[in-house]
This record gives sequence, structure tokens and C-alpha cells, in this order.
Amino acid sequence: MAEEIFDADQAIEFLKISRPTFARWLKSGKLQGFKVGKQWRFYRRDLVSFMESSGTDFVLSKKDFKESIKFFEEKLERKNIPVGSDIETTKDIITSSDEKDVLIKNLADRLFLDSFSDKASDIHLEPLKDGLMIRYRIKGSLEDIKMLSNETGEELIIRLKHMADLDPDITDHVQTGKIIIETDKITGDDNRFDIKIGVIPVIYGERVTMSIKSMEKAKATIEQGLELLQFSREDLETVKKIFNKAFGLVIVTGTSGSGKTTTCHGALKHILTKTGGHANIMTLEGSIEYPMKGISQIQVHHDGEGYYELLKGIMWQDPDVIFVGEVSDSKTATMISEIALTGHLIIVQLPCADIFQSVEYLKNLGLEPYLVASILEGAISQRLVRKICKNCKEKITPSPDVTEKYFPDRKNVSLFRGKGCSECHNSGYAGRTGIYETCIFDTELKEAIADGEDINKFKKIFHEKGFRTLREKAIDYVLSGVTTLEEALRVSY
Repeated sequence: MAEEIFDADQAIEFLKISRPTFARWLKSGKLQGFKVGKQWRFYRRDLVSFMESSGTDFVLSKKDFKESIKFFEEKLERKNIPVGSDIETTKDIITSSDEKDVLIKNLADRLFLDSFSDKASDIHLEPLKDGLMIRYRIKGSLEDIKMLSNETGEELIIRLKHMADLDPDITDHVQTGKIIIETDKITGDDNRFDIKIGVIPVIYGERVTMSIKSMEKAKATIEQGLELLQFSREDLETVKKIFNKAFGLVIVTGTSGSGKTTTCHGALKHILTKTGGHANIMTLEGSIEYPMKGISQIQVHHDGEGYYELLKGIMWQDPDVIFVGEVSDSKTATMISEIALTGHLIIVQLPCADIFQSVEYLKNLGLEPYLVASILEGAISQRLVRKICKNCKEKITPSPDVTEKYFPDRKNVSLFRGKGCSECHNSGYAGRTGIYETCIFDTELKEAIADGEDINKFKKIFHEKGFRTLREKAIDYVLSGVTTLEEALRVSY
């Protein structure tokens, strides 16, 4: 039987790519073919081999990605495929025999691969009146990628629901799930991405938000303990002193996406290493994102036993250190205080803006000021701040009003910004770094908290002890040219 040979149009159809993308791959030599006269021809075996061995070649640029979407939508339109028709239920994002399924699966694959290559932290699918907008959060900022038609958007959301084991027929209330993608099956790169997905009904359809975590990157960071968490030398010394405490309460606070969980897991790794693996460390987590060797991790299910019940159970396990991912009720707060008072180190995450708010948060959960003061040993508050792009960085002179307001003790202040370039997608920023507010609670600070009337007294002593707020740390980064004043004001209070 003769070897099957495709012309260019048939090859494009077979590969499910756009014509410009096909042309670039052919010109670069990635795609092998031969000429008959002036016309390109391709053996089917070569096309199959290319798809199987292309590796990172299938990580599309934004331009290729947008062209692929256009191609897919045109194909769906030509085939007159009804919206909402059945899609095979499977977690395998590569296999399908039906042409429509292939098109939508390819679109989903390219959605993820493009976001991975752009180092996006989140994917947003936002339904609008005229279509579905794809947006990526890159380096802390949301960027518009492409508008899909309503029909293609609906099909894509159905596909994502299947991948996350969600019910595609439920469109009138919230659903949450998880998608795991191992990129070695697609690109050859040995990495795993855990993607949390939330679907919520809005006025023009369903809004989808997906949070992306590279498990290999997270693992590499956590395995280094506290050393790779972007602490300044001064902050790192303070943080190590905090987590070297033998007992008491340590709080880690910050806004969503500020890296609290990574800090907490880095601290647990530090403690495990410091004790030579002899500490009994146990965790309660709403979602176990980072499996850690030598640590007993317990996932808390909202439809099962809660934090309070599980904490009672943990106390029968002879723990040395306990990490609690959420404290939102008085019973759990009371249990934590009892554990801290009985010779255990307990680390908790709190959803607060800064250290001062976290102290008030514990009081609002019903803990008496004297009790909060007696158990608190240390606290960390953190943010992620975007860094100025080094490729387009330029010096600017602030107005006298800005200088007087934010730099009253300085003259001839020079600041920096990014003009915007291709390297930073014209954002002026490239990469992020952490800023941290740290505190060790000594007798004087504890007495200020125990007074229980005026948090300002606590703030005053905080400054007298040489501790500095997030805002002050952020301003330091502005003056040193790491970030802009606008960014510093955005992430700090």
C-alpha cells in the first residue's frame, strides 16, 4: 500500500494549526517535507512523528495562540457543530477521535501551554455580552489575550469542567475543582501543574478562574527551607528566630496569592532540617498543594470533620509542631490557644492585611487580649511586588508634592519606572519579589497587646523596637529602584 502523502492544506488540517504557524514551522525546519515542483508535500508518518516528538515546539506564542483560536472557530463554524453537544468525559487531554472534540481539546491544551510559557499565575475566562475574554495574570497584572466567540467559549468551558470532574450540566451555582497536567505528556518537560478551577454564574454565562501552580518550582523552593524565599538578610535572621521557637503561636498573614503557603511550608522544612528529622510535624490544610516528606499532612474537607475536630484528634498523635491553614471560628481559635499554652509550636495562616490586623483578628474570634499576648511569639506579613523591567528601566524625577508626601526626609529624590518594551509585554514590569513585615513578641510588646484598648500603643512600641511596616519596606524598594512608587502603594497599606 502506497505511503499516504498530504499537500499543505491537508497537513494543516491534520495538525490542527493555523496557516501562519504552519509556515513558520516549515521555514524554521521544524517540520519536514519535500517539494513536487513548487508545491510542498508531506508524508503522513513525518507529520505523526512531528506531533509525537515536537516537545516545546507546541508551546505557542501569543500570536500563534490567537491564530489557532481563529482557526478552530472557523472550523467549528464550517462544520456547523451544535453548541453544547456531548463531549467525551475524560481527563486525558490528548486523546479523541471526533473532530470537534479534537479541536476543543487542542484549544484547551494550547490555552494551558501558552499560559505556562508566559509564566502566568492565573487564567481568567470572563463572559461578556459579545463573547468570552481570555485573560492571564502575568507578574501580578491581568492581561487581555483573546476574545472567543460565545459558542467556542461555551464549548471550552464544558471541556474544562470535564477535565476537573465537574458537572457540565450545572450552570446556575458555584463549582470548584482541580486539574492536574503533567507536561511531559505534551511538551517533554518533566513538570506537573496543579490548577485550581472555580466556576461561578454571572450575567452573561459562567466565569472561570484557574490558579496555576508549578509543582516542580514549588518543590525546589520549599526544599531549600527559608533560604529561597526572597527575605532580606535582616528579615531572614528574624524569621529563623521566629521559627526556632520551641512553643507558642506564630502567625503568617497576607493577601490572597501573596505566598503565605509557600512561606509556611518553607518554615516547616526549616524546622524539619534543624531537628534532623526528629520533630513530629503535622498539618491541617484545606488543599494539600505541596506533599512534604517527613511531615504528616491532613486535608480538611468542608463536608467532613473541620479544623476544630481534627485538631482534637492531632493532640493524640504527640505532635511537636502543628501548621493550621485556616482559623475562622472561635472554637478553633480557642483550641489553638490551648495547644500553644501546653508546650507546642503552632503556625497558623490568617487572612489579614498586616501584623496589627492579625492581632485584632484573634481578639475578634473571642480570645481575650491577655491570652493573645501570652501565646504570640512571632508574626510575618507579606506581599509580592512587581519588579521594574531591567530592559526598559529609566530614571524619573518625582513632583515636589510626591516628594513631600512620601519622602519628606530626602532631597533630590530619583525614582525609576519601566517605559514598556517587548520583553515585559509593554507593562514596565518583569518578575516579582517578596516584601515582608516581621516581628518577634517580647515582654514589652506582649504587655501592649494585653492592655487590649489601643492598638496604637502596640504600633508605637513596634517601631521603637526597630521593626518596620510593609509600607516602609516597600518604599525602600522604590528608592533602590526595584519597583515603582505606584506598585509599592498598591501592595502596601
